[in-house]
Amino acid sequence: MVQTRSMVAEMQEIERECVQTTSIFPLYEVNIDFDDAHDAWMQNKKHEGNGTYKYICGKPTKKGGRCVNTPSCKVHNK
Repeated sequence: MVQTRSMVAEMQEIERECVQTTSIFPLYEVNIDFDDAHDAWMQNKKHEGNGTYKYICGKPTKKGGRCVNTPSCKVHNK
């Protein structure tokens, strides 16, 4: 497709409007607490070393800890 001068001028105007709009008004405010995100992700996993993790049951135990059995734990999935 051949672009005419008017098409090029129109595209340049659209680009200018986009740049002005995005630089004045940010689209989103990004506020991520990576420590909390990591803690939440780790709640149902056990680190096995070498960058690998195993899913666990994670239900509270009577001693105050968390069950480290497999997700299909026979104690907590009755």
